[in-house]
Amino acid sequence: MAIGHCERVWKLTVKPIRVLIADDHPVVRRGIIYLIEAKPELELAGEAKDGLEAVEKYGQTCPDVVLLDLIMPRMDGLQVVKQIKAQHKEAQIVIVTSFGEDEKLFAAIKAGALGYLHKDVSPDMLVKTVQNVYAGGASLHPTIARKLVRNLAGRDSGQCQTTEREMDVVRLVARGFLIPDIASQFEASEHDIHLCIRNLLNRVHQVNGSDTAVSATTPK
Repeated sequence: MAIGHCERVWKLTVKPIRVLIADDHPVVRRGIIYLIEAKPELELAGEAKDGLEAVEKYGQTCPDVVLLDLIMPRMDGLQVVKQIKAQHKEAQIVIVTSFGEDEKLFAAIKAGALGYLHKDVSPDMLVKTVQNVYAGGASLHPTIARKLVRNLAGRDSGQCQTTEREMDVVRLVARGFLIPDIASQFEASEHDIHLCIRNLLNRVHQVNGSDTAVSATTPK
């Protein structure tokens, strides 16, 4: 199967970030869509009510960022991440979830997702997270950061070649430090810290991709 690619047309003027929403709950989906439509910085690229439709809609709409539920019919969020990343390596996916899904969430992060939002996210946090991911950053919750630290500690030293700075940053996130505080400690910008986290996640994605051969064939 040929690898798909969504070519983005970059303009000199500022344009809204196009967002695809995938959630099987109509009320949740409409709530997030309402937040997006209320923000001029964002634009709705499309919506999907199940995992299979999410994969199809990504190919049809080529969004800048995907907001993806983990628990959906026909194909769960983890498989959606794997399918989309197998076909569109440039995809930028943020998980939108509720508490109690840590294991599935961590698996999705390892598979290629770049962070997550809680389903009762505030409008400002939604915009900030989408903008951050679109700009090349990533977003980690302390719970996921702790799992990531343990996961990296259990690998061979040469398997995932993270830098000392990347590990220091993710350890601080795991301890509950906020990004502005971490940036202050490193005398860096907040964007630099987000990029540092993104670089570490990219290494994890590469290693995880080589550990498990992911089929790009859509289930019937």
